[in-house]
Amino acid sequence: MKLIKYMKKVFMNYEPYHSGIHTVFRNSPMKYNAETLEWLNPEEIFACIVSLKRKYAQDLLDKGIMKFNSPENWIKYAIENSTGRGDVLEGNFETIKIPHSNKNFRWENHYSENICVAITKDFGYNLLHLKNQDVIKLPCYCFYIIRNKDFKIQLRDKRLIASAEIPSRYFRGLEDGRTWLEEQNLDEQERLVSVVIGDIEEFFCRIKKVLIDFGVEDNSIIMKEVEYEDLLTPYNKKREHPMELFVKNLQFSDQSEGRIVINTKNKKIRDKLVSETISIGAISDIAYLDDHYYAGGLTLEIEIMED
Repeated sequence: MKLIKYMKKVFMNYEPYHSGIHTVFRNSPMKYNAETLEWLNPEEIFACIVSLKRKYAQDLLDKGIMKFNSPENWIKYAIENSTGRGDVLEGNFETIKIPHSNKNFRWENHYSENICVAITKDFGYNLLHLKNQDVIKLPCYCFYIIRNKDFKIQLRDKRLIASAEIPSRYFRGLEDGRTWLEEQNLDEQERLVSVVIGDIEEFFCRIKKVLIDFGVEDNSIIMKEVEYEDLLTPYNKKREHPMELFVKNLQFSDQSEGRIVINTKNKKIRDKLVSETISIGAISDIAYLDDHYYAGGLTLEIEIMED
């Protein structure tokens, strides 16, 4: 099978129609069953998307300049602004239900661990969300994952077309819900754009090499897809730290998020990664810049031709 083009279309009633054709950089073909039109490797990552301000996107493409953040900052952002870019439930490892009538409950009596808490109200109860204070300070880097299984193969006008949808909530969540028109009113450098990376394995290898040279131990670099669970109901600790950073509440499932977490106890390295940038070198050989803000969502289409 040969991948010959990569098209995108947007369908919505509140922003101009936009389409384009790009080449996707891949190190292996996407294989499918010609009879069932199903992928042979459905879990394989087709590409990942890093969405960020235009003023940072070109530097990522041309120089590989990346900026890690921390769950601590995302929690703070959610408290001060809104969910989307921020999430007050980041880093939860356990949730406790406290009836309103129990005014004498003290979480300190239940845990000796280095923890902090967040409180939400749900179904008439206060919910106490426990977080490890060291874990929520760990450097994290996030991206959107598109897998082969996200593409549905169909025969259309005697052509094989595979299409996938990226919901508007992903893009608008990163921009606090702004519409396409509201985004256009921003300075051009402040608008959200996307860097689409086709060779995800090579991307990770370059990141890993730079981090190891930076002083990070190989086994401290964790790359994993985020899972989505109901974090607004009581539950006991399920995972060893820091794997709670790879779990988010169900409301964010449209984000299809992957993360790189640096599980280091070296405070100097941790703080430097969160406060400064790193450079992995140009990635323009494995990625391209898409400068459109998809407030109405994005349809990806691939036309497939047999060798």
